[in-house]
Amino acid sequence: MRLTRNSSITAIAFLSLALSLALLLAPSMFTPPSRPSDIAENDGHLADGLRTDGLQAPAASSVADGPNSGYGTDPTTGEVAVAYVPGQREAAIASAQRIGATVTDTNDNTTFILVKPPADVSEDELVQSLSDAPGIHFAEPVYKRHILYTPSDAYWSSLWNMRRVGGPDAWDITRGNGIKVAVVDTGIQTDHPDLAANIDPNKNNHMDFVDNDRYPYDGHGHGTHVAGIIGAVAGNGIGVAGIANQCTLLPIRTFDNSGNGSSATCAAGVRWAADHGAKVINMSFGSPKESKLEKEACEYAVSKGCILVASCGNGNEAYVYPALFPARYASVLGVSSTNEKDGYTFPSGSSPNYGPQVDISAPGADIYSTYRNNQYRYMSGTSMAAPMVSGVAALVAAKQPSWTAEQIRAAILATAEDIGASGYDDTFGFGVVRPDLAVALTAPPAMPSRGDADIPGVPMPKSPVNDSLRIRFDMNDVYAVELQVGEMLGAKVVPGSGLDAALAIYGPDAKAVDSDSPLVESREQKYTAQTIQVTASRTGTYYVRVSCRAGQGDYELTYGKTSVDLTAPTRAVWDTPVSLTASVDSFDGPIGGTAVSLQQRPISGNGNWVTVDTQITGSTGTATFSRKLSSSTQFRVLATIQSRSYTSDIRNIALVPLLTIQASPTASAGTRVTVTGELNPAGRQAGGKNVWIRCYKDGSLVKIVRAKDVMSGPRGDKAYYRAPIVLDAKGIWTLRAYVDKLPGLYDEYLTESVQVTVD
Repeated sequence: MRLTRNSSITAIAFLSLALSLALLLAPSMFTPPSRPSDIAENDGHLADGLRTDGLQAPAASSVADGPNSGYGTDPTTGEVAVAYVPGQREAAIASAQRIGATVTDTNDNTTFILVKPPADVSEDELVQSLSDAPGIHFAEPVYKRHILYTPSDAYWSSLWNMRRVGGPDAWDITRGNGIKVAVVDTGIQTDHPDLAANIDPNKNNHMDFVDNDRYPYDGHGHGTHVAGIIGAVAGNGIGVAGIANQCTLLPIRTFDNSGNGSSATCAAGVRWAADHGAKVINMSFGSPKESKLEKEACEYAVSKGCILVASCGNGNEAYVYPALFPARYASVLGVSSTNEKDGYTFPSGSSPNYGPQVDISAPGADIYSTYRNNQYRYMSGTSMAAPMVSGVAALVAAKQPSWTAEQIRAAILATAEDIGASGYDDTFGFGVVRPDLAVALTAPPAMPSRGDADIPGVPMPKSPVNDSLRIRFDMNDVYAVELQVGEMLGAKVVPGSGLDAALAIYGPDAKAVDSDSPLVESREQKYTAQTIQVTASRTGTYYVRVSCRAGQGDYELTYGKTSVDLTAPTRAVWDTPVSLTASVDSFDGPIGGTAVSLQQRPISGNGNWVTVDTQITGSTGTATFSRKLSSSTQFRVLATIQSRSYTSDIRNIALVPLLTIQASPTASAGTRVTVTGELNPAGRQAGGKNVWIRCYKDGSLVKIVRAKDVMSGPRGDKAYYRAPIVLDAKGIWTLRAYVDKLPGLYDEYLTESVQVTVD
């Protein structure tokens, strides 16, 4: 075990849709005044200038009472989306009907079917029943989506958003000709006089997933407003101009005339866009819960070379951090909103969602654009900011047709104008989008780094680490630490006055702090020191996150690594010594000359710890014990450094017989085996669910795998565990199974029979 003089290592903590969704509109402004004189003038970029022609906004709708509201009610539609294995639609339908579900939709234009559970079955129960059924990829509830906004009688005077980002200068270079932008929304008024010339002329590409036809006509207005920001015609003597005013707009309707939609229709819309020529896909909607159906649709679109853009959310008291899905997916550019003064508040006083998945910002307050019934309207929200970025993506794609989607994303982020805190921050991302700078690039730039704001973070400095956090702008500091399998990482953060800080540790597979679950996190009282510890289940990079829960201020982070390397007998008969190596180390190097003690106590009763052996570490900082240990005892290692004591986690291990697998010389890496074993009921009750497989390759421990599940036998008299394991490389693999925290003698609970199945 590696113990550090710089931190206290506490007892180990082992590895341990939602609400309604919304098109993202903040309180909006209707009934626009006459066009001000500065817009009526020709600016040298639009042949005929811009004017209103006396068009007035329709009467204000009454849909909801605030931004991002409605998250707490009616989260699902009552249906379940069943994604089927390619080519297995009929098998999936049969599986659903076999358990009594009613199939409600089998649209040939989707990759899923919709079903309703029987009257006495909940949606969650149906999902669980379908998850492993023949022909089914996965199942999940269908989540509601709503358009949420509040009308206002305040006014705004011009297309300030286009001028703020340098749109006219970008138009001197390109206007997006030849690039198709999909608007996944409430549809588009395709015959609007300011949009009709830029609508995809092939109506077979249009799609309405609400009415299941090819007429995605907008009966609400939101989608038409978004479409105008992207691609309203310029120079036609009427109305407004979009940022990519010569692009092709692909209308895809996934929300009805009241602004209601679902995760299923939106996922289908994204896939349709990718399959029908869209280079850019705009998603001005969001949810605080992740949908696997939607996530896979976004990943599919990216695989087809699409650039995905989504609004991050308009914030409210119940949910303002972090950004919403789909903006939080790694495959999507998340967009926040700015106002005329480069602030982040909307006219109502509310503000957008913030967090490490905010990639970039764009004007989104008081935006004047096209609306249904040949009209125009002011609206505010990240719904209005996202189409600005979608339009910029179209401009860059038109200017640089050979660039990949990732290179276009990098161009947009690298040329953003930094506002707010210096560098990347959680409110504005990399800054305000600048199309004039993005289209002026002659070579693709490198993707800018978020630094310590998100995974992969920065390399962990020497302990202690002193830094600061600030709510909304500097929410996270992420540090990367390399761990070997079996090592423990402990960390402690002490916040300064005014800062409420939290700690979390993420594993090697984590990609983003607010999209992946930490292995362990602190849950102590707020505004106090936080301490956590985790054991590495495999070798790799782990991430320590210090986050701001409230306030702002400095903090001190101390940490250390600990490890236990256990070489135990191959049978659970403790008649041979257990060899245990304890290493004392800090990030300054090994600490020699330290007294390290092996202690034990009975498993039952949790009695006092008794020291049974003590060693002094040498120059390498290691001490080795060799001692018989009873299977009815627990043990730990304790080290004293500079009058302070540090202890390892508590161990009690029972082993099953040794299994050795000789990989064939011709076998390729990735050979899979399944280790199975048997527990009797007493073993299961005593803790048999904690079955682990230690995997050694050529004598070296390379990973520890927890059994996937423990299943009861047909009569309940037996229980079985199963652990699928990937043998990553050729060699001699040794697999040892054991039960953690199992009282009493091992032979009472685990049988001698273990079999290995090669898949």
